Amino acid sequence: MAVAKGVASVASKAYPAVPGGLSTTWITGKKYQLPTIQGDNSEVAKKWKLFLYSQKDYCKVGLLRHDMIAVDEFHMARLAKARMTQEQLNGMNYRINRALMLSAIKRNLPEEEWTPIDAEHRYLEDIFDQLNAEEFEKKLMKAARNDYDDNWERIRMLPFRAYHYLKIQQTRKELAHRFSQSVV
Repeated sequence: MAVAKGVASVASKAYPAVPGGLSTTWITGKKYQLPTIQGDNSEVAKKWKLFLYSQKDYCKVGLLRHDMIAVDEFHMARLAKARMTQEQLNGMNYRINRALMLSAIKRNLPEEEWTPIDAEHRYLEDIFDQLNAEEFEKKLMKAARNDYDDNWERIRMLPFRAYHYLKIQQTRKELAHRFSQSVV
């Protein structure tokens, strides 16, 4: 109990009554929110989560969480960026350019313009889900048809083949059934 009171006092000293974007009266239930604010939280937990969020620099320059995914290093991010709508792409480019300009002059946005904690930070989640499903289907078809480019790929697919053995066998039966119907 004493720890909870200490956390609440630290959070209230750091942000006593922050106007604008950072407040503990956030709206939950949006589809792409940060998972940390989902669910019922006590006032102490809300203040603590708000304190932790405010210590991250990306919210101070107006970025969302998925704006910071490194497109050069993360293959899925490159594919997701190609599938983004023009509106999402324009918004992301604007936020990144603004953050770069603020970083160059070593300033942050005013506190009322910080990205609120209840903003939809994970806006690429649907695209990542689609890409993961497509990748799974490609691997499943390769394993079901034993269609590998080389022996190294066959070795790299061993964990996938072991984990999804029953699904691969079912897919092989479906392919054999389809093939036997198309030949006849």
